[in-house]
Amino acid sequence: MRQLFALSILEFFLLTASAQYAARHNMSASTFLTENTKWKSQGYGLADLSAYQINGSATYAAIWNKTLSSDWILGYNLTEKWYQDTINSYSQMNYRPQRISCFDLGGAVYFNCIFFKTTSPWQARHNLTASQFQSEFNKWTSQGYRVVDVCGYSKNGTEMYAAVWEKSTGAAQVVRHAMSSAQFETEFKKQDSLGFKPVRITGFDIGGQDRYAAIWEKSNSRSYTRIFMDGSLYQTEFNNNSNRGATLVHIDGYNVAGQPRFAAIWVGGN
Repeated sequence: MRQLFALSILEFFLLTASAQYAARHNMSASTFLTENTKWKSQGYGLADLSAYQINGSATYAAIWNKTLSSDWILGYNLTEKWYQDTINSYSQMNYRPQRISCFDLGGAVYFNCIFFKTTSPWQARHNLTASQFQSEFNKWTSQGYRVVDVCGYSKNGTEMYAAVWEKSTGAAQVVRHAMSSAQFETEFKKQDSLGFKPVRITGFDIGGQDRYAAIWEKSNSRSYTRIFMDGSLYQTEFNNNSNRGATLVHIDGYNVAGQPRFAAIWVGGN
């Protein structure tokens, strides 16, 4: 049932009248940096980034969008301490984490992050257990903060989370974590019936089983979501959604039992 949700993938870039974006996956570190430089030089902002490992090497999936502000900074392959130091440094310049990707490589956790400029108050936390994430969620949402992003990951086999909250207004949100694929499917159907669409999904491996956290927002937009895709299915889905005019807005690469998997969200289209 993990392949019940809706459609698409990316190994090439797509330019349409309604959206201009470039998307790549299964990139080596050097290829990602080359692609990032290329698209940035052409006025594309880095809209989403996900890091995962294939055969013991860091691998990347990313989306660049020409409609995105150029005022962003990339935090690349940061250790846990370096990630915190980078947050401390960039916060002095009013940049906060916008997109977070955490992954295990050789027994160590690495962070990749896109920082956006903001004038709103915000909070960032990482190295949270599931219960600690729930406590932080309750604390900050009760004070008028919204979840910007959440990323689940394994640290020494333990389920951990990194997240960002910003004090702002917007569409109603629902956030869930520590879900099995079956629980995600149930929640997906429930929220869809209530008019909530996924805007962020994070997949990760705990004991050889896939786990998920996700953010839903109230929306009337057409939306397509799919999880647990291998590379071939992801490419097929991307082609299908591209043909129907849908825009890829979120990509998450992760490993389950040593195999790369993808979750993705598209919006719009026929």
